[in-house]
Amino acid sequence: MSRWFWIIAFCLIVAGTATAQAQGLGLASQNSDSPLEIFADDGIEWEQDAKRMVARGNARAERGNVVVRADTLVAYYNTLGADGAGDITMIEALGNVRISSPKETAYGDSAKYDVQKAVLVLWGKDLRLVSDKATITASESLEYWDERHQAVARGNATATRDGRTLQARVLTADFLPDPKTGDIALSVIKAFDNVVVTTPEERATAQKGAYDVKSGIAVLEGSVKINRGGNELTGEYATVNLDQGKSTIYASKPKTGKTGTSSGDNTTKRVKMFLVPSKDKTSGKTPDKSAPKP
Repeated sequence: MSRWFWIIAFCLIVAGTATAQAQGLGLASQNSDSPLEIFADDGIEWEQDAKRMVARGNARAERGNVVVRADTLVAYYNTLGADGAGDITMIEALGNVRISSPKETAYGDSAKYDVQKAVLVLWGKDLRLVSDKATITASESLEYWDERHQAVARGNATATRDGRTLQARVLTADFLPDPKTGDIALSVIKAFDNVVVTTPEERATAQKGAYDVKSGIAVLEGSVKINRGGNELTGEYATVNLDQGKSTIYASKPKTGKTGTSSGDNTTKRVKMFLVPSKDKTSGKTPDKSAPKP
């Protein structure tokens, strides 16, 4: 998921909406190299008293490879100066919202971009972001905070990739620039409250967690449980390698030293393992462990 996908999707409107709809407002784009096109089946209105411009009916805004679609697009602007200049302050997309680029598509019922705060928020019943890397869903909202370089999914948030899922009440995705290319790339996904990690082989739960995209390792903390084939491990800290299917659980958070990690202070805490006896493959019953009769 590209950081710039979120920014461009609405900044393309912020930069050019006024130019496309009313040349006299003096809100022409100063940073865009490609033209902005806005389409609406039912017309585009300039409501001067309300200080807003409205595109109604299957509204669509395009710039480059990014397209924003909604039943209605609304752009709010501040009071114009004596020279006719002004700024767009808020963008709203209402009804059947879809924001797409060649690699990502976000879906929602409504969306809002606060220009001053540089925050984009999507809401909806079928709220999701689909990319070639993963699918992220949420029941409350999807957000992107530009200054933090962070995306946030709230409410039963789930990230799914290749049959593996990370679920929590809140998921955050942090982005960092690639030192070689300068491109912004997803670095870490953090999970808060009721965390569940699921793979084809096991299921792990915890109070919070973090997944490092590059290493493929998820770190879980707080009331950790790992279940594999009915066998269960419990502790307070665990590492789960989602790529290799390897898990390690600790009684407490390990201490990092020069030689690696130690077990930390485990004087009052222990790791617990619950093993389920193997089932007889033919009868489906637990094998008889009693001594053989003479």
